[in-house]
Amino acid sequence: MIDFNSILEKEETLDPENWEGMKQLAHTMVDDMFDYLKNLKNEKVWQKTPEETKTHLAQQLPQQGESIEKVYADFKQNILPFKKGNNHPRFWSWVQGQGTPFAMMAEMLAAGMNPNVAIGDHAAMYVDAQVIEWIKEMLNFPKSGSGILLSGGSMANNTAMLIARNAYQNQTVRKEGLKSVAQMKVYITSETHSCIQKAVEVAGLGSDALHVVKTNADFRMNVDDLKNCIAADRAKGFIPLCVVGNAGTVNTGAIDPLDEILEICARENIWFHVDGAFGALAKLVDEYKDALKAIEKADSVALDLHKWMYMPYEIGCLLVKNKGAEKNITIVGYQATITDSSGKTYKGISVEIGGRIDRYNTVKVAPEIDYEAIITFENIPEGVRKVQVLSMPFESKTVNLRNITISN
Repeated sequence: MIDFNSILEKEETLDPENWEGMKQLAHTMVDDMFDYLKNLKNEKVWQKTPEETKTHLAQQLPQQGESIEKVYADFKQNILPFKKGNNHPRFWSWVQGQGTPFAMMAEMLAAGMNPNVAIGDHAAMYVDAQVIEWIKEMLNFPKSGSGILLSGGSMANNTAMLIARNAYQNQTVRKEGLKSVAQMKVYITSETHSCIQKAVEVAGLGSDALHVVKTNADFRMNVDDLKNCIAADRAKGFIPLCVVGNAGTVNTGAIDPLDEILEICARENIWFHVDGAFGALAKLVDEYKDALKAIEKADSVALDLHKWMYMPYEIGCLLVKNKGAEKNITIVGYQATITDSSGKTYKGISVEIGGRIDRYNTVKVAPEIDYEAIITFENIPEGVRKVQVLSMPFESKTVNLRNITISN
């Protein structure tokens, strides 16, 4: 017979045995990481992980715990030196943000609170709503729209595709499944990010749903071909569901003719989604306001904050124009709803209910925007202009970027 009393006599705790010792180690970690970031510009951008390190990091499951001092020493010796490189100021490969010292501190605050914004009534949930409002304001997105913080552009695009699918004909698909409708079509170009194909497959549409529209010489979507593709699909009995416009492709930075695509989608009653994971925030730059103005009227927009905004990985956002449409993704059943004193309701809308994103993003992003917004917003235009210069053909000129000289 189980003796419950003896079992319950011992109180289990996650508290450290030595609070002061843990605090001292924490101070050491902070000092070490600040020195690391301060001196990073003097180190190599990247170095190959040695084979012995790979072997060390492929150990079998430990049968007993190690001291926190030994675990931290292992981190400094076998992990920290062999970074990817994207936090280095001279990392120019891929489209990845650098992060900031304050962002590192915000991560610590978020992990300390460990909130889950999908349930309950606590400050982090209201911070979540505040951050979404700020992002809408940045892009001049309708105040009546809504949004959600996610793990990045890929998850934002995935969620947008599910919302577009479920919004078709008053949620027919959500209730009856894809068997209730004809083959749906999603229009992209060869420059569209591969995550859109994944999104289409996750939505159950199948990769055959993708209709690749031709591009012009400047890698932008050819709107005449888009019109022809839509007409041809309708003639075959297919359903034109969504057009994905690129607000800056990762290959060339090309921006599709979003205003023309918007007009076509409005006329054809097609969901217009903008993949702005790379370039949506260039809308803050005067030179790109016109090219990206259609974002304001898009049905949905995906963007990343861990790129131009230099937030720590991973943090993206999805905005949806028609408030309520985002609820087409809501999982029926386990969902928390809270209503504040003004009657405003907050409700989890992601397929992720309690993952890392729910726990961290709201608390880590708000302080980062609050503290570094001015610096970041001032740097975006300058960064865009430098990219423009570097993308020009080198004829007989020399370009100076701080301590680096690039010449033909």
